[in-house]
Amino acid sequence: MENTNNIKSGSTPPNSFIFKVGEASEPVIIIDQQGFWYKGELVEDAGEVYRMFKEFIGSANEDH
Repeated sequence: MENTNNIKSGSTPPNSFIFKVGEASEPVIIIDQQGFWYKGELVEDAGEVYRMFKEFIGSANEDH
């Protein structure tokens, strides 16, 4: 049996980072053992990961 933690919208493996904006039910970014997931898609290019993370931080700051 796989060890998972319950999150409002489902389950996620341990040792994961989940980023949401406001009261959004779906995570925008998940970082886990497989890699960096942005809006449900695995991103493997380090430059894209950096750009997307900066974009997320900027939009999260605008919302609060």
